[in-house]
Amino acid sequence: MEISIGTEAQKYVWGGAIPLQIHLHESEVTTLPLPPPALILAPRLGYLPLLASQVKPFFSGALPPGVDTVWFEYKGLPLKWYIPIGVLFDLLCAEPERPWNLTMDLSSLAVGGLDVLHNFTGFGNILCSWHRVVIFFVVPFGTWV
Repeated sequence: MEISIGTEAQKYVWGGAIPLQIHLHESEVTTLPLPPPALILAPRLGYLPLLASQVKPFFSGALPPGVDTVWFEYKGLPLKWYIPIGVLFDLLCAEPERPWNLTMDLSSLAVGGLDVLHNFTGFGNILCSWHRVVIFFVVPFGTWV
């Protein structure tokens, strides 16, 4: 009986999602009228760069050609791409709003130490590298995993 309760709780936690309403920044729009916002159900354990591949085709008719850099902001605050979406939502929304309104920007960003991920294909390699670093610090030196 305890196994089924634990399994239900795990499904609830791991299956959690946040509804997002993503607007294209007004300075990036190349057509009139403004495109409607994209509505996405994002996993709490997911990362914003992984959503870019879903959002960019939605706005493809209104985007300037040859844009590769994508970053997201919430109420003018650039969001760090290496923090999970659920953590960002919990930290930034004192009163949770549904859907969470984000803005997608395509211009180069030079704001207070935010590293912009220019190439989303290397994102998986970055996550694996972080995982190895965490294991190095967590597992005592000289023990086998």
